[in-house]
Amino acid sequence: MKADDVKIVSYVPGRVRLRVKPIKGNRKLAEKAQREISAVPGVKGVTINELTGSVLFRYEKNILGNQEAVDAMFTTLGLLFPTLEIDKIRAWLANKGNREKVHAWLKKKQ
Repeated sequence: MKADDVKIVSYVPGRVRLRVKPIKGNRKLAEKAQREISAVPGVKGVTINELTGSVLFRYEKNILGNQEAVDAMFTTLGLLFPTLEIDKIRAWLANKGNREKVHAWLKKKQ
């Protein structure tokens, strides 16, 4: 995979959409991604569109408080999509200010 093959298109707590160019027209990769992301603890659902390369997954919003579950998600995504900038996402989530924004957003939604 090339560096621009995988991009985070949208993110809100509880939902992430990726655009994965190699999934376009690749049923085998789409099925593998569906199976592996679905197996991560805290994931509630995965929708993959082979025509557009869209990978949407929904997860329990409180997963950010469970480091083991977060690590499992990052490991799975990193293995499936090696060019996804996992370190940047981890750094963003590790920033106390960003965590507080996420938690504040979650409180509003409850």
